[in-house]
Amino acid sequence: ANPDTDYATLWVVGIGDHAGAGTAPPDFPKEQQASPKDIRRTLQVKPYVTDTLKKVNQIVKEIEESIIVPEILSQSSLVKGIICISCDPGDVNYASLSAASKMRLPITGSGGTSLSAAAKIHEGLSLVGNAGGSVATTTYTRAVSYCCALSLAWKESYSPLHDYATSITAAKPTLKSILESCLPSFLAVCFTCRVLAVLESWMRHDENGIVSFFLKDILHGKTGKIVVDQLKYQALPTVCSVVAATSLASDHGPIVIMASVVASMSCRGSVLSGLLTGLFVSKLMDRYLFICIKSGIPATMTNILVAGFVGPIVALLTHSIGLATILSSVTSAIRYLVRT
Repeated sequence: ANPDTDYATLWVVGIGDHAGAGTAPPDFPKEQQASPKDIRRTLQVKPYVTDTLKKVNQIVKEIEESIIVPEILSQSSLVKGIICISCDPGDVNYASLSAASKMRLPITGSGGTSLSAAAKIHEGLSLVGNAGGSVATTTYTRAVSYCCALSLAWKESYSPLHDYATSITAAKPTLKSILESCLPSFLAVCFTCRVLAVLESWMRHDENGIVSFFLKDILHGKTGKIVVDQLKYQALPTVCSVVAATSLASDHGPIVIMASVVASMSCRGSVLSGLLTGLFVSKLMDRYLFICIKSGIPATMTNILVAGFVGPIVALLTHSIGLATILSSVTSAIRYLVRT
């Protein structure tokens, strides 16, 4: 980035003076600052200034020196810790990190290179938790890592499992809503299989026609059967597994999709098994991630372990205890009853 020509925007949180003096710049519009009544409901992030990167960095330095540093050094300060995300410890964020080191505030965050530099520049800086992990991680993994690190530094209890269970239980999707979300894929598979069956019948009656010429390699013999079988018995369980897992553990983003796809490989053509593996993945994801972070594993490696191993674990579990086989038989029985 060229600081003289590239433009940047400085964003600030408008939360009012009661949350700590100087949490917003003095000339920040008061109508954009949250009132004490609204604080617990939301934190509104507003653009403060847009200019060249050099000028924005200078404004940040001035804000740090005139507002943030006095607040950190205040005897009645409400600043109990700092989360640094790819900070600049030697220039832009020098003042606040220097004040934090004097007050022995716990520091956590992402960007291992910048945090390592901060530890060298600021003597006595108190880095806590698995600092680092800006690559190959999700926002949820980093957020849990930050909260866990700060809670340990403050000697407070923290569990993302408890927070999830108590805060949004009412918002959890139901089996009906999950199946409704899968409906487009069910309709598409049914339509595609029906079209392939019609084309195959047409091709048998007109072996030298245009349909046979273009589709004989796709619909002929075992190839056509494999395509239809994959659509019927693998695509739909995978869709159900992915939709169930992402609906119940949406915070995890791409890693829950990867894990649920792998877990669905054990479904044996059963939609019910797909739903169950998706449920297992969503439940195991939070616990496995929290165990890794509590064990001191860095965020990047935590993400790799969770994304890579939860799926196979669920697949082996459902297969080894016979759930996949039982649910496959139940699905076949339901399919037979529907057809008859």
